[in-house]
Amino acid sequence: MTVSTGGDGTRGTSAANPYVGPRAIRAGEAFFARDREQRDLANLLIAERIVLLHAPSGAGKTSLIQAGLIPLLEKRHFRPTPPARVRTPPPDGRRVHNRYIYSVALDLLDGERDPKELAAIRFTDIVTRLRPADGEGFLVLILDQFEEILTVDPTDWNNQAVFFRELGAALHDGHVWALISMREDYMGGLDRFVRYVPGHLRTTYRLDFLDRTAAKAAIQLPARERGVEFADDAASELVARLASVQVARPGGAARDVDAPYVQPFQLQVVCRRLWKVVARARGNEFSAIELRDVEDHADIAKALSAYYSAAMVDVARETGVEETVIRRWFEQQLITKHGFRTQTLTGPEAEGTDPAAVLRALQETYLVRSDTRAESTWYELSHDALIGAVLDDNRKWFRGSLKPWQLAARTWVEDRQRTRLLTGPDLRAAQRDASLANPTEDERMFLDESIRVERDRGTRSRLQSVLAGLGLVVIIQAVVIVVLVILLIVR
Repeated sequence: MTVSTGGDGTRGTSAANPYVGPRAIRAGEAFFARDREQRDLANLLIAERIVLLHAPSGAGKTSLIQAGLIPLLEKRHFRPTPPARVRTPPPDGRRVHNRYIYSVALDLLDGERDPKELAAIRFTDIVTRLRPADGEGFLVLILDQFEEILTVDPTDWNNQAVFFRELGAALHDGHVWALISMREDYMGGLDRFVRYVPGHLRTTYRLDFLDRTAAKAAIQLPARERGVEFADDAASELVARLASVQVARPGGAARDVDAPYVQPFQLQVVCRRLWKVVARARGNEFSAIELRDVEDHADIAKALSAYYSAAMVDVARETGVEETVIRRWFEQQLITKHGFRTQTLTGPEAEGTDPAAVLRALQETYLVRSDTRAESTWYELSHDALIGAVLDDNRKWFRGSLKPWQLAARTWVEDRQRTRLLTGPDLRAAQRDASLANPTEDERMFLDESIRVERDRGTRSRLQSVLAGLGLVVIIQAVVIVVLVILLIVR
């Protein structure tokens, strides 16, 4: 794994936190426990020219590329591009030749070309612009998180095919190398397009999670660089905890199983938090992390949620924006209703505050990352694994912080059960409360539906009263008629 060479805001320590947390490791930062992988990948890429790198989510593909592969290729006189992605859409109203090619061009040529000129760009134009002069090395095109070409718009087969055809044409002359990196659970979606690419992407390299030996090194070596000894028994215990995974069994409940691997993303987050807790407990100077520290503070199940929760408190305090606003922004703008990561152009907004300042503070926590493309900056969660942490911690936090009607609104949005709607005094109290606050869109929908149902209920009640009254009149009239008839007969 890695350590950061810069400060991370950890207070009360004599050295910066060496664990980067949820973000990817960058070029220039120390990179541990992946020497074999970066060497093998570089050798395979140089020999085969076009390689598909695949891995499970959280294995550290982007870190391997940025902090391991790119520096190694540069030492061998290749000219790798920065990792480019295909997910950024063109601005509203701008027609482009191909949205995926446009996104790659923004990543690799933005600043050198007017973004408006990129609208008509072809893939061969990108390669021509980037190719080094003779004798200055070979261009290595790097496409990262490439599963996005399948997920941005799963129905967009035509534009996807155009992208692959032009990519294949740019690689066909044999003078450009290419590394394509993606999550392995999306590889099957490439089948209809691989025929356009030289070699049909048959040369692949799989990056796995860290084995236990590598995980222990990734725990101990960063601390050692900061002059702190991470004890052997403490590191072994932490590896054992990180390697414990839940496995569902047919016909039974899930149970914990000891895996032969550790997920790098979880290791970094847990170690980062552990370092911070130890630093706070021992003051400005500490020289060791011991077994009792791991036993007391390295709860893997809570680490991600705790990291997120602590960041919410810090950012709210620093920016003056209510924690409620920031948490809602995470849940509504960065995560879809189906539980997938998504992007947004806007930050958390509150009266009298600067959304840009809030976004900067969030990026410093590494929970959020940004990508600037021409006139637009997009924001997203830094990793898929944070989705569950955000949703779980928000659920607990809102349960303890929101008023009953707001909790009812959150639940109603999920199941739309009429029994959760407000009536009578409860509805009127919620309306007064909402008029003094800034309700979310879901809360407004909930109140509007409650008002509508209450109004319909009142209308039905009045109608029933009218009908009941009319019925009574009819009965009285019938009785009078019967009595009159009887009297006439008696006479």
